[in-house]
Amino acid sequence: MIYRREIDGLRAIAVLPVLFFHAGFELFSGGFVGVDVFFVISGYLITSIIIKEQREERFTLLNFYERRARRILPALFLVLISCMPFAWLWMAPEQLRDFGQSLIATPLFLSNVLFGSEVGYFAAPVELKPLLHTWSLSVEEQYYALFPLFILMTWRLGQVWIISILALIFFSSLALAQWAASHYPAENFYLLPTRLWELLIGVFAAFYLANKNTVRKIDHWKDELFSAFGATMVLYAIFSFDEGVPFPSVFALLPTVGSVLLIVFCTPNTAIGRFLSLRPVVGVGLISYSLYLWHQPIFAFARIKSIEAISPATYFALIAVSFVLAYASWSFVERPLRRRGGFFNARLVAMGAVVISVSLIAVGSIINVNNGFDGRHPDFSKSPGIDACNLDDAVSLAGCKTPDGRQPEIAIVGDSHAFALSKHFLSDGAEDEGVILLSGPGCYPVRGVSLSGSEDRCSQYNDRRFELLKKADEIRKIIISARWSFQLIGERFDNQEGGVELGSDRKIYPVGGADLSDPDRVE
Repeated sequence: MIYRREIDGLRAIAVLPVLFFHAGFELFSGGFVGVDVFFVISGYLITSIIIKEQREERFTLLNFYERRARRILPALFLVLISCMPFAWLWMAPEQLRDFGQSLIATPLFLSNVLFGSEVGYFAAPVELKPLLHTWSLSVEEQYYALFPLFILMTWRLGQVWIISILALIFFSSLALAQWAASHYPAENFYLLPTRLWELLIGVFAAFYLANKNTVRKIDHWKDELFSAFGATMVLYAIFSFDEGVPFPSVFALLPTVGSVLLIVFCTPNTAIGRFLSLRPVVGVGLISYSLYLWHQPIFAFARIKSIEAISPATYFALIAVSFVLAYASWSFVERPLRRRGGFFNARLVAMGAVVISVSLIAVGSIINVNNGFDGRHPDFSKSPGIDACNLDDAVSLAGCKTPDGRQPEIAIVGDSHAFALSKHFLSDGAEDEGVILLSGPGCYPVRGVSLSGSEDRCSQYNDRRFELLKKADEIRKIIISARWSFQLIGERFDNQEGGVELGSDRKIYPVGGADLSDPDRVE
């Protein structure tokens, strides 16, 4: 396959907007479409290689997957391993547990499935997920697992049949994406079935260019016009789209079709081709994979570590660090291991991939099973003895002493939100007065109410904890905290854009009054 400098230049145009978008620069409000440009490029390049080798009767699955492993895994493993010490040092238990789950999913190329399922009010902010960006790698690798098999099974049917079948899949995938954009936005964004059509656009370009000697005559002005039109489409999406655009959907045709026009019509003799072939642009394109891998963990850990919002100047510094690490990993990891032969033969590559993948999955499993090792940081941990004042064991305040054995003077009463609040009061600076927690997850600090309208564990617990407090002369202050809004509304959170809180709706009723109308219940 003939090397095209302008394709590496197009990679640079894809990766830079992603970096600036993730850094929060409003000018690049549609920078997320850079991933879609990558999908088109991948579909084109992989298909071009397969077509060439199939015509030369030398294509094998073993060689194909070895090349993919050499291209994808070394830099990916380096980034995953590099993230682990920072995750251990800086992440809260919940964050570390989520990191462990992504550490399991990423080597299996299932992180898109993981992140697609993590919708909900309680899901950690995506900006704090160091491995969130690996979802796109999972989409591509799932595609790579299926597409070569499809070509092998259909090659003898001829290109007309192959393209006809792919066209049917293309329109089905696009239609599914358009529908899912409004019904299942999170799954639509992350999963292969609704992203497949973007890769197939690149596939069609590969088939077209593979036959261009017979179907296309060189026309300089046409190349100039269509390459400029393609660049305009991509740039318009980058600077005009924002997170409110349903994506992927028919809107994604703008950057993907624009990318195809660049691939098909952009040549070293066109104005756009000359720009994309400039040495600095090509240089960014060459390290684009490593740059994409490094930027998200660097941004995420900086946000986790920073108390205040990160300034634009700091983001520029983080981008510079990303470039340095990307160039280093491209020079010393990507390039050497991509070369076949020598010490890193196919057998060693396969063994290394299996061993490192299994090790990462094992580490992630240990982190997940241990709930993010919530004993690492005292500030994030429950204080000793705090469970003695929780739902089932609060029989008397005798068991509700502060960690150092003193009598408490402050009681925090409520549901799980009261428990979350208590972590601040139980820190070193607030224990002078002594704090106890009387919380029951899901149990509102209101007497005479329950989830069913009949006496239940929460109504019994409320009676018990209020009786305890009445007798506790040493308690000087009572802080009440609960998620009151949930009971007024009675429905889980849904922002109508994919942020849906997991769990069933829940309403409380006065005991003995379950037949009340909703306005009476709220009153």
